[in-house]
Parts: sequence; C-alpha cells; structure tokens
Amino acid sequence: MLDINERLSARNAVEARRENFLPTAPCLTRGRRRHQLNGRVLSLHAIHGASRRVATILAEQDGLFKAEGLDVKLFLENDFAKQVQDFVGGKTPLLRGTMGMINSAVEALAAAGTELVVVYQLTWSSGGDTLVVREGVNSPGDLKGKRIALQIYGPHPDLVTKVLADAGLAPKDVTFVWFKELTLPTYDTKGSIVDPVSAFAADPSLNAVMAISPDMLKLTSNDTVGTGAEGSVKGARKLFSTKTANRHIADVYAVRADWFEKNEDKARGFVRALLRGQEALKDLVADKTAQAPKYRKIQGLGPVDEISRRAFAALT
Repeated sequence: MLDINERLSARNAVEARRENFLPTAPCLTRGRRRHQLNGRVLSLHAIHGASRRVATILAEQDGLFKAEGLDVKLFLENDFAKQVQDFVGGKTPLLRGTMGMINSAVEALAAAGTELVVVYQLTWSSGGDTLVVREGVNSPGDLKGKRIALQIYGPHPDLVTKVLADAGLAPKDVTFVWFKELTLPTYDTKGSIVDPVSAFAADPSLNAVMAISPDMLKLTSNDTVGTGAEGSVKGARKLFSTKTANRHIADVYAVRADWFEKNEDKARGFVRALLRGQEALKDLVADKTAQAPKYRKIQGLGPVDEISRRAFAALT
C-alpha cells in the first residue's frame, strides 16, 4: 500500500509522477535510445479496460495484426510506471493508457528525450469507472475531509478531481490513499493489500473508493446497497460513474514520435487491425451462440488473464 497523503495540484501531481516514473531507468544514463524494431515484433501492453482490452486480444487471436504484416506479441503490464520505463527503454514503441495517464507521463518522457503521437482512441468510458462510497456519504460534497482509495498512476485521479471540482471541492479537501494495483491482482500478494477495492472492504476508515464496474458490482451487491455478504461492503453504494460523465476517460494508444516517422504505414496497419478487432468483438457479443467456439476461446484468454475474463463477462 502506498499511503501518500499529498496535495494533488496539477504541478504536484506531475512532479510526483516525474520522480517515480523513471527513477533508475538505465537508458537515461546513455542518452536517447531509439527503437530498433522497424516493424519486426510489436510488443503491446495489455492493461485494464473491458471491451478495449478484449478487442485487442481478439485482434491478435484472429490474426488481424498479421493480416496487416505485423508480428504482434501481447503481454500483461498493469503497472503504468513500468509501462513508461519499457517504452523509454525500447521494449515497445507503444504506450497504452487513458489520456489522463498519458498526460501524466509527458514531462517524464520529455526529460528522457521522448515525444508522443496518439494514434488511436479505443473508446470513451461509459459506466465502466465508478466512485463507491460508504454510509454517510450522500453526495460528492460529503467527501470533504474524507479518505478516498485509488490506484496510483491509474485511470481515476483526473476523474475523481472532476467529481470534487463539480462539488466545489479541491484535492486538498480530501485525503487520497494510493495503491499499486487497480483491482485484485492475479498474483500472490502474500497477504498484503495492494489494491484500493480490497482495502475499502477491509478498512472502515476509507470512506470511498474509485473502482471499475465489476468491482463496484461486488462491493454494492450488484449495484444496489451492499449487504455485507458475498464480498460486498455493508451500506456501500455507487455514488458516481462515467455513465453520466462519458466524455472524460478516453483509452488510447500512443507511439514514439521517432518510431512513427519511420513506420507510419505500420502504425496505420495497427489501427486498422484494432478497428477490425472492435468490429469482431461487437459481432461476437451479438451472436455468441452461433460463434460458440470463438466465444469459449476468448473466455479462456490464455495468459492475459482473469481480469479480462471478468471484463468480457461484464460485456456479455
């Protein structure tokens, strides 16, 4: 658990992130490092995000990237700071996150001599990101003086800041409690709580939590009021979701500007494959009975993973 009780002014947020994104990145001691991929293998981060993430996996499973002449390898990396280190270090020319996450890394990337080009917006969040609260918090204004759990470097800092601002509050009016993961991770935490959802369930001093919709459903007994049974938190309910702020969280892919200059055709092929993946997922969800083998295969999702299975279940 990262218990960082700091004021999240725009400047402080950038400076905190700049310090932590690239603390010991070896490429910084060698000057700029340009990618030597030239389209051979694109290593893509897969991070949390329901249809967006599943559609990328489906595009790989259906050979849509290969059809564009791209050899793509998907791997799981939910630690955005590590994503940025991989991006700067040359492991991948692509960076995946929300626009808020991407923007939070811009100054750190600039310090490493790296510029970005956003090439694809996957979707807008429309209900998938939520604020869950305990009894006693009946409106955003009631959050003043309260403790809010959320992931550090995740998709929610700018969203919760908007919720507070709309209620006439500033970040300094609440205490943020930061965690490494967005949701319960698939690895063994050895008894440690590393995500805000588990912390909210275990710690009554946390008044609110930023959570993705599958976690919200669990905490609130299926979007009602938590009963305290089956992993819910007694009295917990959803206060806010991107259903009513559906132009605030945009999931995007960005690439290194130097890579884009040399590989614009490959970037365009990458975008075409993603668009076809989105279309394939839409068709699959609409007609999962007729496409039962593919439906069962994507439910498995191989190494990219239980979180994607939960996301896919939420879609269907």
